[in-house]
Amino acid sequence: MGCLTNTFVHTIMYYYYCNVAMGYRSWWKQYVTQLQLFQFLANLMALFLWTYYELTLGCAGEWLSWGIVVFANITFFLLFLKLYSESYDRKPSQQQQQQQQKKRE
Repeated sequence: MGCLTNTFVHTIMYYYYCNVAMGYRSWWKQYVTQLQLFQFLANLMALFLWTYYELTLGCAGEWLSWGIVVFANITFFLLFLKLYSESYDRKPSQQQQQQQQKKRE
């Protein structure tokens, strides 16, 4: 599942980069980042589903691989969440707050 979601997200992401490189202004950059966050959560859910099947039915797979992939997905999720919050959840600057205050008066 990880390869499939990663390929899907990267196809959209590189389409976005291609548009920007050709000079088009894209309004959906924020949604690409949201899609990446969703990708990591979906992959983690699939990994924990595999854990359930491993413990109950004895599916094939290695715990070391599981640990590495879980670590990578959690790390990427946290990094992209930080990027998202810094890029899109901005509080107005002090100058913007002062301008808004003047407009209200």
